[in-house]
Amino acid sequence: MFLRNIFLSLVTVCVWSHLASPAWATPLGAEFMAPMVRYYSLKDAVARLLPDAPVMTRRNVHLTSDQLRRLKTLKNWDSNDTQFELYHARNQRKKITRTVVVFHEYTPQGILLVAVGLSNRGYVTEAVLMEAPNRIVQWIQPLLHAGYMQTFAGKNYQMPLELDPKTSREEWSPLTRKYALRLANAVKKSAQLFQVVFKSQSSP
Repeated sequence: MFLRNIFLSLVTVCVWSHLASPAWATPLGAEFMAPMVRYYSLKDAVARLLPDAPVMTRRNVHLTSDQLRRLKTLKNWDSNDTQFELYHARNQRKKITRTVVVFHEYTPQGILLVAVGLSNRGYVTEAVLMEAPNRIVQWIQPLLHAGYMQTFAGKNYQMPLELDPKTSREEWSPLTRKYALRLANAVKKSAQLFQVVFKSQSSP
């Protein structure tokens, strides 16, 4: 038991070291991207979405041909990515208690980098926008000021891709509404990824 606890502690330390490494300071391919505005570092996003996790592990998911086929049958799935990075909070018995999916939402103006926390049942616990292209921040800011990212809590892979009249604002411009739907789709695709990769298996 003592040795196992030491091992789990070392695993968590290694994950935090990875999150804080310079390689994560700039997203992959950023040298070809427009300047980005950072709202959360990866380390801060994971810490927010997996609070007080006694053990944390990182998982690289490479989609199988069957998983990719299932995702591409979904009307909203438009990602060409086949590899994703996930973070798990685990208890002392190594059981996963919560997951974070880091998702790249590609737009003609650049990448919206989103982190989505999910329960073991696949429900969103919280979602945060990590980075956005500088050129579209003026249309993103109204969403963040209105707490739009908090409206996804409690939803799952079946969430509708439409603006809820209860949470949208009349003063939002057409472009702000457009990016609201792009963010919603990023959250939904994160939940769909979780559903296809984990819920089809007896245990993650």
